Amino acid sequence: MIKHITGFTLIELVVIVVVVGILGVALSFFPGTLLSVQPVAQQFASDLRYTQNLAMSRGELFYLSLDSSSSYSIHDSQGVLQNHTGSQATRMTLGNRVTFVSTTVLPQQLIAFDAQGVPYVDKGGVQPLSSVATLCLQLAREQSCVSIQPMTGFVGTS
Repeated sequence: MIKHITGFTLIELVVIVVVVGILGVALSFFPGTLLSVQPVAQQFASDLRYTQNLAMSRGELFYLSLDSSSSYSIHDSQGVLQNHTGSQATRMTLGNRVTFVSTTVLPQQLIAFDAQGVPYVDKGGVQPLSSVATLCLQLAREQSCVSIQPMTGFVGTS
């Protein structure tokens, strides 16, 4: 009597792992439903904190300007563009199909920070932020908002 042993051979297992790996890499090249706006909002919040940190560490006003519905840049008090952290880029883009959909309390589409980290809504540091500023980002139907608190300049995401 011959016994039949059931199971997978090593070759079959290797082929399955290779196919799953190829599919995983291929899916990463297709933008759309697999993307989330949350990491983009967190990066934007980090850039706001970086702007505030520049102002406090250098003892002068710095501001982050919303240049379009999908890009922004950081400037010093003279309006000179600043390099993004760790790169030579001066203008940051939100990413593929991510846009700013609403902003509140920012009449000039910018947020400035003085040497103490206090937020302002103008380039000159004359008009302080009077209420919570909210900047919302959207990708497809998903939305995430970044808020800036008056007086303290605390930046948070939701």
